[in-house]
Amino acid sequence: MEFFFGALFLSLPFSYLRIKFYSIPFYLPELMVTMIGALFLFRIRQKEDIQFSLDKTMLLGALFFLGGAALSFLTNPLSSAGLGILKAWFVFPMLAGVLLLARQRTNTAAPLLFWLLSSGFVALVSTLYLARHLLTYDGRLEAFFTSPNFLAITIAPGILLALAFFFLEDGEKFQPIFLFLISLLSLILFFTHSYSVWFALFLSLGCFLFLLKKEWNRTYMALLCIGVILTVGTFVLLESGSEKWHSLISLQERSSLQSRIMIWNASGKILHDSFPLGIGVGRFQAVYLEYQQYFPPYLEWAVPEPHNLYLAILLQTGVLGSLGFGMLLFGFFSSLRKVLSSSLALRDRAFAALLISLMVLYLVYGIFDTPYFKTDLAYCFWLLLALGVGFSHIKKTS
Repeated sequence: MEFFFGALFLSLPFSYLRIKFYSIPFYLPELMVTMIGALFLFRIRQKEDIQFSLDKTMLLGALFFLGGAALSFLTNPLSSAGLGILKAWFVFPMLAGVLLLARQRTNTAAPLLFWLLSSGFVALVSTLYLARHLLTYDGRLEAFFTSPNFLAITIAPGILLALAFFFLEDGEKFQPIFLFLISLLSLILFFTHSYSVWFALFLSLGCFLFLLKKEWNRTYMALLCIGVILTVGTFVLLESGSEKWHSLISLQERSSLQSRIMIWNASGKILHDSFPLGIGVGRFQAVYLEYQQYFPPYLEWAVPEPHNLYLAILLQTGVLGSLGFGMLLFGFFSSLRKVLSSSLALRDRAFAALLISLMVLYLVYGIFDTPYFKTDLAYCFWLLLALGVGFSHIKKTS
């Protein structure tokens, strides 16, 4: 079973691959989830014990989140694209989380290692694009993704995972591998020039250190802090002469920040007019263009999402879905907080801190973009929820 979940994590960067079954597209992660679900049904028929634990807050949160998306879809102009988004971004990722939660017994490290391997593989492939100087028009690395930001948010969790495993690994034989992965992932992340991901990663690393500030060996803590400061300083120093950096700090009229501010303003009006049910999943681009009449000419026209996770959730799942999203996060953080405040071993508390920090990475990045409304990122959210809740349940029962 662990092999199939590992294959699911490894398939996420290639979630755009699909096959059609009676004109219905099925993406690679959906095929993996279907295989895992079939294996579960087989084992249930064999009367194998399947453990499953989900508190009421998380259960209601999941139902509200899915229900809000479905209700918003049904109360707005219907489309086959919206139905496909419900399947690809809500139903199957949620099912993947449920299956992982039902399977998770004692080993939380294994899924996280597969996640790290997935990021590492993407980084290795990206070096080929970098070596051949296959960059965007403005000199940013995007590899086989449609945006440098998508590559960056795929790479960033791997840096946090590799760093955590580097310091948590008991033996020394794997530490050079983790150190190599940290260096490789950081190199690729730099060439994406994705400032929002850099900022989110920096805060998530700070969160990880803060949560374990009383536990670290002082030498390790000093080395880690120095390494983070040197890395951030190097990134800023190398970037300080770029056109993107200059446009950002000078707040030029056509900078990416100014473009986002215009999109957020338009999103705010759309939200006001569509409250409380929202506009339905997959409809932001069309509605955004309809609202051009209320604003000066847009700086950016092709905007499938509102560049803010929280606006996107309110717009596409309504108040009900947003409430569910908040309940899911509350259940996740509260369950792991209990592990952190317990008398469990340092390794257990460190894994809890790592899971919290990974979620912080996505939530902070969500201020500037939408790290859920993309197939692989939707799976990351639900799998991370399952890992956190399952890990806290394991430690509670043990």
